Amino acid sequence: MRPALLRFLALFWILVGVGFRSGAQCPETGVNESLYGTDTWNGYVYDGLNDFSSANFLGTKNEATEFNETFASGETEGGCAFALESFSVRFKNRQTFACGLYTFTVTSNNIARLSIDGGNSFLVNISSGSDNATVHLTGGIYELVLEYVHNTGSPQINFDFDVVAGGDYAGEVSGDQVICNDPADPVAFTSLSPARFCSGNPATYQWEVNFNGGGY
Repeated sequence: MRPALLRFLALFWILVGVGFRSGAQCPETGVNESLYGTDTWNGYVYDGLNDFSSANFLGTKNEATEFNETFASGETEGGCAFALESFSVRFKNRQTFACGLYTFTVTSNNIARLSIDGGNSFLVNISSGSDNATVHLTGGIYELVLEYVHNTGSPQINFDFDVVAGGDYAGEVSGDQVICNDPADPVAFTSLSPARFCSGNPATYQWEVNFNGGGY
């Protein structure tokens, strides 16, 4: 084969390879960043730290409800590369939960915050490491938002939850007291966690001190 033809074929395959690598449209287009996944996470990746504006949007990164993500590929779902030293992700999930007591756990390097009310308030808010929150849900569809910000070390974000108890929650009051003094002077009982029900308002309490069967 003549040298000129060999050079042509080599150049052709180089151009074909470049074409395949550059086929991704970056940033990804036609993406509605406000959309939630349904019992899954829609993830939206942004360039820079803690800036979730559309001007910094790069692409998507979707996950199952419980997941551990290390961003090993360094790319969005659409093949757009992003700098692992400084990026942010907002995950959104419209998740259905049955009535019950749940513990939500987030493990992250670095910043992470979890909301179950569409971002109006955050149950978990950490700069790094792991934290959890236990909450009683009356059941239904909840708008989960998980925000992740990475700027140092190896990126990782992990989310999982456990059902502590299904249905109504009996609540918790301060413990029993054994008092040997006379006259007795007990510390007032307090509600550590009010009882909650799958329908209706949380319980309220009225405390009574009883001495030898006579309430006062």
